[in-house]
Amino acid sequence: RTTNKEPVPSARLAKEPTASERVCPQVLYGQLDSGPWICLEVLGPSERRWARPVAVGAYQAAEDLLVSARPEVPGDDEEVGLLSAGALFQINQVLFSRDFQLMARIYGGGWVRLLEPGTGRRTASPVRLGAYRLISSEVPLLAAPRVELSPQRLLQAGEMLEVLETWLSEEDSRLWLRAEGGGWVEADYFATGHSVAVAVQPGLFKVMAEGPMLQVSSGLGPRCEVVSTLGLGAVVQVTEAHCVRHGGPVLVRGMLAAGGWVTLEDTSTSSSCFQRVLVGAYKTLAEATSVFEGPSPHERVLDVLAPATYLQVVEVRLESGHVMAQLLDGAWICLELADSSRRWAAPVPVGVYETLAEVTQVFVDCSFGSGLLGTLGRGTLLQVWEAVFVGEEEDRGVWGRLASGGWIMLMDMEEERNLARAHAPGVYVTCEEDCEVRSGASPDASVLQRLSQGSNLQVLETILQQGSMWGRLAGSGWLTLVEEIGDERRVYARQAQLGAYVVIAEVAKAAGVLTAGSRPRASLTVALGTYVQVEELIIAQAEHLLRGRLSGEGGWLAVEDLRSGRRWAQAIPVGAYRTPTNPSSAAAGPPLLPDEASGELPPGILFQVEEMAFLPQEQLVRGRLSNGVWVSLVDACTGERRADPVPLGAYKVSSTSGFEVSVDRIHVMEVRVNPESGSLAGCLPDGSWQQLEDETGQKLAQEERFTMFYGTTEELSRKILQSRIIPPYAGGTLGPGVYLCRSKERALCQGPVVLEVSVNLGRVKRINTKSHALQKTWRFHGYDAAWVPPNTEVNVASLEEAAAVINA
Repeated sequence: RTTNKEPVPSARLAKEPTASERVCPQVLYGQLDSGPWICLEVLGPSERRWARPVAVGAYQAAEDLLVSARPEVPGDDEEVGLLSAGALFQINQVLFSRDFQLMARIYGGGWVRLLEPGTGRRTASPVRLGAYRLISSEVPLLAAPRVELSPQRLLQAGEMLEVLETWLSEEDSRLWLRAEGGGWVEADYFATGHSVAVAVQPGLFKVMAEGPMLQVSSGLGPRCEVVSTLGLGAVVQVTEAHCVRHGGPVLVRGMLAAGGWVTLEDTSTSSSCFQRVLVGAYKTLAEATSVFEGPSPHERVLDVLAPATYLQVVEVRLESGHVMAQLLDGAWICLELADSSRRWAAPVPVGVYETLAEVTQVFVDCSFGSGLLGTLGRGTLLQVWEAVFVGEEEDRGVWGRLASGGWIMLMDMEEERNLARAHAPGVYVTCEEDCEVRSGASPDASVLQRLSQGSNLQVLETILQQGSMWGRLAGSGWLTLVEEIGDERRVYARQAQLGAYVVIAEVAKAAGVLTAGSRPRASLTVALGTYVQVEELIIAQAEHLLRGRLSGEGGWLAVEDLRSGRRWAQAIPVGAYRTPTNPSSAAAGPPLLPDEASGELPPGILFQVEEMAFLPQEQLVRGRLSNGVWVSLVDACTGERRADPVPLGAYKVSSTSGFEVSVDRIHVMEVRVNPESGSLAGCLPDGSWQQLEDETGQKLAQEERFTMFYGTTEELSRKILQSRIIPPYAGGTLGPGVYLCRSKERALCQGPVVLEVSVNLGRVKRINTKSHALQKTWRFHGYDAAWVPPNTEVNVASLEEAAAVINA
């Protein structure tokens, strides 16, 4: 079967290869039944494959298959049997018949058709050969495919196998895999529903990190000649995946459709730079997403989809620099450009989810009528292997298939409400000191490195292991993201937020594309106070930048310098919000959209915002409440606000013991509103929660705020008052940040215009000596601000103390 759209070049056709060509290790020829020879594969620096054999071995029927006595198109009188959809069967021979049918002979007798004429749709698929990963422990490796034999050794979860052959036992219908190096593994997971090993599937992969793995070599071996290097954000088509032992470690190598091989994974350290482009549920992001008749952006347009439309994608492929996706009805949409410069739709992530409803029902299938398996409580962590969109009215929503068996609804489309929150792949920030990166997702795996608090990480996937959530890092290793110890949950890293962002620097720059090894050319500048929609975050290691993909054709915005901590933009926070107590102030908020109710946010109430989005056309920042309703919170044109976030940082809690009153200072890292009672609670650094306000509105903790001063120019002061944002300095005595002081006299040294600022400093680091170890790196160790006391060797002016805060 040919592997490329274009025909085999005519120059490759010959009457017969010469004697030297027949033995040349660089070229593989095949003779057609009509006589001519064609070149099947060329090795070397210009390695390329034009055709691959149709495999024999174990197959699974995709539909009911008619079994005939002869390989020609069967007639009614020649039917000898029927294979049901989903059935496994063994194929011993495949041929392309004279009437242009791809026929296969079944072990035991009879022939079936593997491809549907005209459409080329597969009626059965082979159990894949190549690289497999074991996901069960204590798996016996046997000398032959017979269960009564003693195992040669026991294989453990995470080990890789190169599978050379598949075999379906006729006696007991067991499925077996023959591994390279000898031995057989039973993989009867089609019957039991529990996988012993899973194949590394070919498909589309996206480059999510920079490193040596991005080198494209001429052959399967890792020491072959390097012919090119992939760039950050590039999408490539992998046609095969195989295990190669390179000295000690096992490498998973992938063959590219465009030619060459790349290393998909180094199993010794779990190193990888790639993330698979998923099939399943997708959500449109663009203002208009075109639906095409065929798998090309040049095909006829059938329809145009609005933003936030959910779809089910059944196939993805790379066509003319576009990542195309086929829908259930056979139509196609473009997901993104292969160079990651623009995106139209994003997948609903798979990985670890956390239930949000009080009771979450688990069903046999993705349907309410399929039978109930059980229920789960609020806050349960789950492993979701697959996310699908169901469009039928009674089951309409996004469903997730659990690793433990069964399905749950992740999003109810009728009520527009999320029933589970994804801990999705993306950028995470460590919130603990000395976070250990290990070679595997186990506390027993070797430690590769230790990370300080505030480190930015690119997580490729999230999994559950023994109640803890692990993240696989781009580059190498696994990190514990969340650990459950009894009834307590400890968070080691939090996901960086997507959605609505605001520019906090005087000028921020966006690049048109992501380029590995060189600094991208800036194609757009964004001014202070501008709101943008960030759809994806990625760490550009060569530039030491955190970049965010803007909606539409906005490019990739520089969000943060990972070396200095300087920020150009910050997320509009989710969490607890409060409307003004003055009714006139609450009524002066941004205009309501047609789907909003005016009474949704009365004056003086607390409410929980679960998601933030910026609508460029309407110039509105909108928040999704815990009940699924979206409300407009900020008018980007006028600056009017309907509500403000409850501040994070320092709070004081008073407690009484007898006649003594003690005051404790706490550091609040997250705030949430209880949807039932309306009370307010804050998350502390150790993962515990402190009630800040009860259901009656009585404050149980007082925010600690300071009045400070900021000196600036008249021009910049106008921008600050309009945007309500003070842009941070790029550098200074304490590194990047907003510099404030306690005296107006000191502020006048910064500029002729002095602004009075009310600020919550949060956790403060005292810097009182020169060359202090944390003088410019305090922000990477869990501190929100740094303070220089007066009359110290750092504050040479001997004036009032100064502070630098991350944001103000």
